[in-house]
Amino acid sequence: MGHSETNKKSIEEIDSSLFVLCLDDIYSRSEKEFSLLTLMGNGNNRYYDKLQLIVTTDGQAAFNMEHTGYDGQVLARFMIDAFNDAVKKTLTVPDLKSKLPNPHPLPVVTSPVRSAISKALTNWNEFIALTDLAVSNFTEFGKETIKNFKIPPDAFLQAAAQVATFKTLGKLVSTYESSSVRNYQHGRTETIRPLTPAMHNFVQKFLNPAISPKEKLAALHEAAKQHQAVVKRSKTGEGVDRHLQGLYWTALQKAWRIQQYTVPSFFTDGNYSNYMSNKLSTSNVGGDLVGIKLFGFGAVHGEGLGLGYLVNSNSLVTTITSYTGKSNEFASHLEQVYREMIKLGETK
Repeated sequence: MGHSETNKKSIEEIDSSLFVLCLDDIYSRSEKEFSLLTLMGNGNNRYYDKLQLIVTTDGQAAFNMEHTGYDGQVLARFMIDAFNDAVKKTLTVPDLKSKLPNPHPLPVVTSPVRSAISKALTNWNEFIALTDLAVSNFTEFGKETIKNFKIPPDAFLQAAAQVATFKTLGKLVSTYESSSVRNYQHGRTETIRPLTPAMHNFVQKFLNPAISPKEKLAALHEAAKQHQAVVKRSKTGEGVDRHLQGLYWTALQKAWRIQQYTVPSFFTDGNYSNYMSNKLSTSNVGGDLVGIKLFGFGAVHGEGLGLGYLVNSNSLVTTITSYTGKSNEFASHLEQVYREMIKLGETK
């Protein structure tokens, strides 16, 4: 009984915390290493059910968040405020020690819990081995140049990502882009669907050498126009994903409770599951954020890609994840597409 009570107390103390501080006694030599470290670590110094603040020996820090409890924009603001506070104030160690309780270990005694932890560590290390990551820090231009060609920066990025996806996967796939609806009471997120008919048309024309640059540019502008319309609808309560998902789960619950009830074919014929597969999962938190140099957004499908990007004034920074070894290939295609698209913008 004492053993189980010890475990219970230790786990409850962690579970009731606001966040977990991970002090890593290593440093990273590149942006990719830092991204891998803060995304996954080594399985021994992470607790993914909580917001994690990760600090390395060279003074770099990152948040690792699970979306249920937090949104990227909220934590970005928190990071900016924390960074500004850190650089403006002189930290005095004696004061810090006087205000914080002394750390103490939380024991987990020999039991099935320790066995479960060991198994989880093995599974996590296997997952780490499957996860592929690349960082594209493109510094040839940024949003200031993109704006000169009357193309909204986010539409430009999403169009480039669609072309790079086709080059990498050989097809276009269901695409998710996160959108904030925090301007509504209790609002959190909605989905932007970048793969519109106009975007599909642009990709086809962009990859066709027989199409003139002028016609490709016109297709890009039309795709950007339609993208902006989708973004506006998503941000003003006219998105469909959360509504459809609510109907889907309601239908499943009715099927569990009511013997004669049949889930509507809309949800079972394969189209809805393909729509919701989100094989290209993307998000951004803006750009030119003081103290923030990288942003990642994990892949949510075994065959897909995850993109987290920052649109800065003079750079485009994207972290790419996949489970099929496609991240570096996608990054290479993406940067080449950037160059080709900006040439379209220079078309007279």
